[in-house]
Amino acid sequence: MTELNDTMKASATMTLADANVSTPFKLYGWEITEFPPKILKQGGYRSSPTSPTKVAHSSTKLFPTGVIKAGVPFGTTDGGVTFVNMAGDIISGQTPDGVGYWNFPANSTISFNIITPVNETIKLQLDAASATLPNEPGTANSNFNLWINGKAFSQGTTPDTDPNWHPIEWSIDNGWLQAATPANLLKLEVLGTGLLVKSATFTSKDIPISASYYWKSYKPGMALPIKKGIYSVSVISGVTSSKSETKTFAVSLGLEVEDKMQLELDSVSAKLSTTFTTTDSKTHTISLSEQTEESYSLQIRTTPEDASVTYQAWQLYFSYESNGKTIEQAVPLSDAALSLRTFSTPLHPKKKS
Repeated sequence: MTELNDTMKASATMTLADANVSTPFKLYGWEITEFPPKILKQGGYRSSPTSPTKVAHSSTKLFPTGVIKAGVPFGTTDGGVTFVNMAGDIISGQTPDGVGYWNFPANSTISFNIITPVNETIKLQLDAASATLPNEPGTANSNFNLWINGKAFSQGTTPDTDPNWHPIEWSIDNGWLQAATPANLLKLEVLGTGLLVKSATFTSKDIPISASYYWKSYKPGMALPIKKGIYSVSVISGVTSSKSETKTFAVSLGLEVEDKMQLELDSVSAKLSTTFTTTDSKTHTISLSEQTEESYSLQIRTTPEDASVTYQAWQLYFSYESNGKTIEQAVPLSDAALSLRTFSTPLHPKKKS
């Protein structure tokens, strides 16, 4: 049987599940259905931790996709991009199916502000067509100069001779973009015969994110008729990853590094909650906190029929992964009780008939 120490009775009864009971429950919007293995023999302690159970696999973008379409006014913002201005003898037009476009002659420019939460590679894609010279079909021959924060990124190295609508792309490596404000200024100058542009789209790659849970055992023991199992344990709650690992994980999500650790964890919690909720039909509320430690005591003792009671207590952990970086959470006992496993060895085993 399991008897609680009087001094810990109030807190322990709220944080210890009944021995050998595995009742599914909901936590953070997920169903917990896997539990620690049972003890099958005297002294048969089980390996810890258990194998992880994945409950979610999603993705997020470090940079919110922004699309600036021809015809919108200066100052228009979409996603992480703001349309700053244009310069030159630019005229507007429409395709036969009514889609607007800008007609950029040689030496005209268009500028954007890009806000990047981290140093992340951004792709710029124009839905465009190289212009032909008036009355000279087949003369489409445009090129470009691209500046980022006043520095030359690409100078006349992207010739284009296609007069049909098609994508023109640049991949802007993370070293060119500043992680914090002020926003990164991108300026594109059109050269050659000019360019027709329907839209400019800014995107970043998808970052995979997953969530798993597992159980971790505290020191097991054995109660004997002449020796009670005095089970005192220091239970850790909160994030068990180091500060550097936590900050690296936050950056992998596209978050800025905070000076105070709890502010960092609050940002990570909000990002994970939003990402998993967006890609699932259920609401997920994740709350990460700094690590704390509390002591709990139990007494495990035998009944007159027991030769011994083998016992092992387990705590639930969650693991979150983002783009190869992980953060580990020891679930507070207020959210998920310890799971106790026991095995009673009878004092007088029944004889086989």
